[in-house]
Amino acid sequence: MPTSHSVEDIFSELRSQRTELNTKLDAINAQLSAIGGKVTILENALPDINNKITINAGRLDEAEGRILSTENLLTDAMETIAYAKKKIEQLEEKTEDLENRGRRNNCVLLNLGEKKRRGKHATDPLPARQTSRVAPPVHRQAHRTRESSPSTEAPTSSQTTTAPNHHTFS
Repeated sequence: MPTSHSVEDIFSELRSQRTELNTKLDAINAQLSAIGGKVTILENALPDINNKITINAGRLDEAEGRILSTENLLTDAMETIAYAKKKIEQLEEKTEDLENRGRRNNCVLLNLGEKKRRGKHATDPLPARQTSRVAPPVHRQAHRTRESSPSTEAPTSSQTTTAPNHHTFS
């Protein structure tokens, strides 16, 4: 059985719901208005943001170009350094070989004292008349290579003197 409500009750209920609905719609409108203001601020900032993105993209492209250029320069420099190291090694080997070949023109004199003779040093050339009083010198070639090690039978420094090969003794 249906309950009967008076029309007045129904109208009053509808009015109260309309008032409640209007209150809620006013609150939603206020929130939308605040959001709209924030959206407007973001829309106004958007061109500035786009401009900054464009500028930074250009800077990034420039930085990439510079990095690529620097990497190329680094590669070239590393190749140049590798070539220079190889050339230095070749020149060191050549210098050592030339020094060793130059040592061939020296002779080693053994049994020659290091005392000064009348104000002269022992490495000074001996006069021809004194050579008969000195023990015959031992002559060896003084050439070394990288692979060879010094002889264990080498004379001590007090017995050895190097002099140019152009001095001859009988």
